[in-house]
Amino acid sequence: VVPDTVLCFLWLVIIFLAWNIYETEKKYLWYLTGIITGLSLLTKYTAFLIYPSLLLFILLIPSMRRWLKEKEPYIAFLISAIMFLPVIIWNYENHWASFFFQFSHGLGEKKLFDGEMFLKNIGAQAGIFSPFIFFLIVYTFIYVIRQSIKKDDKAILFLSFSIPVILLFTYSGLSNEVLPHWPSAGYLTLLPVFGNITSGIFSSPVKKRLRYLFLLSFITGGMLTVIIPVQILLHPFPLSPDIDISQDITGWGQLAERIREIKTEEKEKDFFVLTHKFYIASQLAYYLEPEIPVYCLSKSLDQYDFWQDSENLKISLAKRNGLFFCDDQFKTTPEKFYRFSSISPVEVLPIYYRKRQVKNFYIYRCYNFDTENTDKVFLQSLPFTPRSFKAKVREWNERVFFLINRHCLKNRVMDIFFVSLNWLGSSFVLIPIVLVILFLKGRNQT
Repeated sequence: VVPDTVLCFLWLVIIFLAWNIYETEKKYLWYLTGIITGLSLLTKYTAFLIYPSLLLFILLIPSMRRWLKEKEPYIAFLISAIMFLPVIIWNYENHWASFFFQFSHGLGEKKLFDGEMFLKNIGAQAGIFSPFIFFLIVYTFIYVIRQSIKKDDKAILFLSFSIPVILLFTYSGLSNEVLPHWPSAGYLTLLPVFGNITSGIFSSPVKKRLRYLFLLSFITGGMLTVIIPVQILLHPFPLSPDIDISQDITGWGQLAERIREIKTEEKEKDFFVLTHKFYIASQLAYYLEPEIPVYCLSKSLDQYDFWQDSENLKISLAKRNGLFFCDDQFKTTPEKFYRFSSISPVEVLPIYYRKRQVKNFYIYRCYNFDTENTDKVFLQSLPFTPRSFKAKVREWNERVFFLINRHCLKNRVMDIFFVSLNWLGSSFVLIPIVLVILFLKGRNQT
């Protein structure tokens, strides 16, 4: 499950609202746009591209530019920012960890161009749709650009909401790995145009070769759409674990049962469960927690470091026995990372589906965890101490208070301002004002 699924739905709602604003000029639609943008930001940071997309749509269509002088778009922005505020506060308290991670994860070590990586990214993008459909989407993107140059407002709408996404991930993909689903919102934006082009080709007298190309694209795309879930559910094709992503979700229930058995059979050893990758830690945790906690002890910064931060692992896990697990994809041995007094030979847990072995899990019994001589980064990967936003607000408040009082009776303008403000807030002024307002309101009603 990836957050792109929810983001793509909300992205389409934003496009729908933008076009309705263009057609109806109803102001309240901007407030809905702000709410949907805020929800989008809570799904994935890619949603930040909604802002340049909306701005492009406003700037490229003359009739939309009037909204730059209206208050509604700015209120919509404030609504979305307020909804996103909890994420900003959390990032502040954790030294912007999530922002830095996503930025480095998406753009990485930037160099001018890596041909092999770029072609790998293109291949991954083509594979997720089918090569034929992918290149037809590229054709659709070029078509949208050409129609936008001709001042087609509908084409401008689709261009505005696709080009920021495609440009960002094309730039990133020049030298860094881009996962196939990352630019999905940009491709999804182009699909209605793609469908319109397809409808035109099959309903008009065009060359048979072009029709055959589109038909072949739909057949291959449809086959991939069917084959992937069939492989996940039934495993009809004997693929190796390195390339068969469907095996990622297989066998975790069996592994959880085996770990329960070990903990029951060897109860006196009080094993805790650990691994070195958050991917597989989360998979097993689904079947074990909260009954049995799963620890992820790695050097990389991930969500487990925040979940485990309140527990002093160096003390709580010291001298304890552990059950280390991994699978074929992340196969390794615990002595590469941690210091235990002894580690038993590996127990291999084969996983079968319809009498055919599809993968292996590897379980190591590790005894007497030496946390003192284990690299401390494995026990605490957070490179910072979390800070309190509330404490910082109080600090800012005190600074402003002392700054104002430092100039008290020294700056005549400030003295007059604060005395006036205090006087206007007194009951001697507020009560007559309220009475006058009520009197005038009563006269207007009569």
